[in-house]
Amino acid sequence: MRLKTYLIISQLLAVTLSVFLLGAMNFYYMYQNVQQDLQYKNDMLAHATSREVAELLRAPLRLMEQIRAVYQNESLGSQSAADEVVNHLIQQEKFFDRIEFIDEKGYVVRTIPRNEDMADMDRSRYEFYKKISNGTSVYWSNSFISAETGQPTVIVAMPVPGGSIAGYLNLQRVSNITDVFFEMYGKNVFVAITDERGVTIAHTDREKVWQREWSGDYFVLHKDQKNDKEKQVAISGVEYLVSAEEVNESGWHVVVYQAVDVAFATLHRIQWFFIISASLVLVGGLALSWRKLGSTLQAFSRLNQRFVAIAGGNLEIKAEHEGFSELNEMVDHFNHMVHNVRERDRRLYELAHKDSLTGLGNRSLFLQWMQQAVRENKPFGVVFLDLDDFKLVNDSYGHWQGDLLLIKVAEKLRAIAGENAVLARLGGDEFVFIVQNWEDAPGMDWIQRLSETMAEPVKVNSYVFSTEASIGISVFPKDSGDADELLRFADMAMYQAKNHGKNGFCFYAEKMNEEIKRKNEIIESLRDEEIFDELFLQYQPIFFADGKKIRGVEALVRWNNVKLGLVSPAEFIPMAEETGRINEIGKWVMNEACKTLALINHGNSEPYVMAINVSAIQLKESAFLTEVYEIVKETRIEANWLELEITETAFMGRWEETIAILQQLKNFGISIALDDFGTGYSSLSYLHGLPIDTLKIDRSLIMDILENKKAQAMLNGIIDLARGIGLKAVAEGIETVEQAEMIQQTGCNYCQGYLFKKPLPTTDLLAFLARREEDGSR
Repeated sequence: MRLKTYLIISQLLAVTLSVFLLGAMNFYYMYQNVQQDLQYKNDMLAHATSREVAELLRAPLRLMEQIRAVYQNESLGSQSAADEVVNHLIQQEKFFDRIEFIDEKGYVVRTIPRNEDMADMDRSRYEFYKKISNGTSVYWSNSFISAETGQPTVIVAMPVPGGSIAGYLNLQRVSNITDVFFEMYGKNVFVAITDERGVTIAHTDREKVWQREWSGDYFVLHKDQKNDKEKQVAISGVEYLVSAEEVNESGWHVVVYQAVDVAFATLHRIQWFFIISASLVLVGGLALSWRKLGSTLQAFSRLNQRFVAIAGGNLEIKAEHEGFSELNEMVDHFNHMVHNVRERDRRLYELAHKDSLTGLGNRSLFLQWMQQAVRENKPFGVVFLDLDDFKLVNDSYGHWQGDLLLIKVAEKLRAIAGENAVLARLGGDEFVFIVQNWEDAPGMDWIQRLSETMAEPVKVNSYVFSTEASIGISVFPKDSGDADELLRFADMAMYQAKNHGKNGFCFYAEKMNEEIKRKNEIIESLRDEEIFDELFLQYQPIFFADGKKIRGVEALVRWNNVKLGLVSPAEFIPMAEETGRINEIGKWVMNEACKTLALINHGNSEPYVMAINVSAIQLKESAFLTEVYEIVKETRIEANWLELEITETAFMGRWEETIAILQQLKNFGISIALDDFGTGYSSLSYLHGLPIDTLKIDRSLIMDILENKKAQAMLNGIIDLARGIGLKAVAEGIETVEQAEMIQQTGCNYCQGYLFKKPLPTTDLLAFLARREEDGSR
């Protein structure tokens, strides 16, 4: 078979199949769209009719409520006057054929308009009387033909003092509503309204009114729609497209339907149009093929060669122009498409592998570098860097300034990386290097230079920021041969550097795994509800400086876990703050400590003070003040017996909010102590503005005051400062007699430490205080 003949036959098949497939697809999508459009219109019509009927039903209900209000209005003076008002109302709003007044036994007392024949008729067996007697506030009956008027009617009943009223509602107005839709949509769309039993109340085809056979099918369909079934149903052998909607709280339904073959008659004509059009296209295409195939075959062959090269991934090649303008347009479009694909691939690569803020490699690209370095099997170091206290920059200056700082840091790190290291940003303020050809001595020098460089501040606009960082290092293959593990180990080492005071570096050691494992075990146990059965309090007395008289006690929380044993507060409190569990633990501590405070101060003319530590996280909790007030009230203690201890971290990023909370506590009568004073960064700069009563001098300043003259000078300065601004001072961690004597000479107000008394359980504390009361030493 000749190629030209083969191509003509192939083209015939291709054109035929393409045209008919295109026609079929277009017809299918058009059919779906038309069906959805018709169903949508049906749904909207059903919804609009439902709302219209609901509004019609609300009008007579409001009239009934007006009638009830008339008979409850004592200003009318007499029943006859009330009857006249009601008669005027029902004549004005012609919903009801009559109104009946039924006494508590179910007998008709009177009717409006007055009908003596209806008097004393027994309604006690009527469903509406039973429902109203059982407490129903409004009852709608099913529809029926009224014997008096011959019109479709429902009973609307509601209770009144001494019985009930029943209105016989003429449904003619509801029946007429479908006439509007008949005028709008003609005879092809039907609208029906059914009551709770499925009886047709109104229909665009009047012959269907009061039939149950059809409306029963609609009622079943409405239930099916709630189960998301097909909105197409066969009624009396004819397929209909149907929508149904319930009229709220009445049990009535609005059903809109039209025959499927009528609805889709237009589609059948379109189908024939597509068949004829496809045939014409086929014939025309064949005629054109005879003329064009021979001359274009060679041009397509050359063009195909370029397409094959491009399809193979060679996006640098370009298709050349041929002798046909139409073909040349295709070549231009194809070349433009290839250019766009190249640009898209470039952008996708950057999005997938580059950090959008700094232009550095991201986590994905860094892991690829790591895996490549592992495959090369040469020693390299993974250096994980995290800026210290970067969150304070975002909180204090805004994320915009934080982003500018990260860009500056990235520039600084690029300069450090040089040719022997690659750099990426993992996210946030975390950066990571791969230092190639790692050797311990040169590697240590490089890390030292990195740490020193990061210690130099950076200027962003008019602000100067610290860029001190914590650095963790893991080494291949010494620490691991796996890329993911090396990154995780460097991350562990970085956190170890943070725990050691920040602004430093730390190499990975195997024991860090055990520390992480223990941390995870503690966090898991903190989340267990049984923790409150394992927590307990101990109380350390706080003495006056002479060591003879007790000022009060400090509540210290302890945790004896069933799996971990006794866990130090220094270990689990930071983790409780990290997980948010500190709020519940802090509330428990305050409640238990206040209970103990109530016991030790019972009948005591000189009450003791209870010092309770409060986390900065607790102060951020919106319910904190309310919880404190409630605990004070429930435990029946005086607010001035309490002293809450905070650290300066409570003010970081929340100066004004924290000041406001502390002031409210002071207004309530609670004292405030600043704990760990002397260990922070800027205590003196804000000390004068804090609503506090006491400074607690950290034990780190007490430990070497006997030998260290600078420590003695600092201690004297702090106590003089406290005295000068009207604050009390407490020295913590006193363990020797010599320390106590020196503290006493400084004029410090109170002392606390193992020298005076170790922390005591509740029972031991009560016994200890009782003995001191007995011997008069207080």
